[in-house]
Amino acid sequence: MARLIELLPDVADYLDEPFGDASVLPMYLLSRFARRHVTVALGGDGCDEMLAGYPTFQAIRAAKIYRGLPQAARKVAAWTARHLPVSHKNFSFDFKVKQFIKGAAAPPELSHQIWLGSFTDTEQCCLLSRDIRAAVDSYRVEDEHLELARAVAGADLIDRLTRIYCRTYLAEDILTKADRASMAVSLELRAPFMDPSLVSYVMSLPSSYKLRGSETKRVLRRAMASRLPPTVLARSKKGFGIPVAKWLNTHLRELADDLLDSDRLRTQGIFEPSSVRRLLEEHRAGHRDNRKGLWTLIMFQLWLDRHGAEL
Repeated sequence: MARLIELLPDVADYLDEPFGDASVLPMYLLSRFARRHVTVALGGDGCDEMLAGYPTFQAIRAAKIYRGLPQAARKVAAWTARHLPVSHKNFSFDFKVKQFIKGAAAPPELSHQIWLGSFTDTEQCCLLSRDIRAAVDSYRVEDEHLELARAVAGADLIDRLTRIYCRTYLAEDILTKADRASMAVSLELRAPFMDPSLVSYVMSLPSSYKLRGSETKRVLRRAMASRLPPTVLARSKKGFGIPVAKWLNTHLRELADDLLDSDRLRTQGIFEPSSVRRLLEEHRAGHRDNRKGLWTLIMFQLWLDRHGAEL
């Protein structure tokens, strides 16, 4: 495990930009393993975004019910979620519940950005230093996301969301991660689901072909029913998760303490040292699971160490 963590600065360097998706590390390792045997490989990127394959799409119905509750009931639900025992298991029950509550009350198009993101606009405001807040002025990531949602208005909700996922999460995260992790080891990774004619066809399908009830990627599961065993067809979504929450208290502890040191942050003048320290202390004490935010900050600091002098 220690050797795995030692790869992190190199992987961050291959990315060449601040990149907060922790699955880039296992993606790099998988690419390195594949490169021992082949020079070209196929990936499944694009399928989940076009065919509503993520658990966040299954959460849409629950979020609609949540938004319809009286405000008092939502406050009780939020209070209950905050007081669930914290587990640092990967995508633990309490983490999923708290992340759901965090974005469920927002408009549907914005809920997904909050569920997937590390910080809301309010959290970013508290995290950034006074000078940086003044520099960015009134800019809000959530406003940009809502503007994109308006640009794809006219389709039904699932169609709008899949289009937003393709323009944001797929283009700026998934494909970026896959390309840079594979090219770092000279592996050519191709994405057959990204064939333009296939993309055009899939995006034209009714939403019921993509998501019906809790069944995601419905048309693909039906198309592959005679070719794959039932255990594969019925298997739930399994991403490239790594135990970041645990590592922050063990294998990543020393690196996190170094990169997020208050004196270092104060000198840089980008983040409020007290806010970052609070995130770290809450996580270490088991009061909150701040894995996503802390990992994002660590990756930013690794990038800044390499490229800060160029700014």
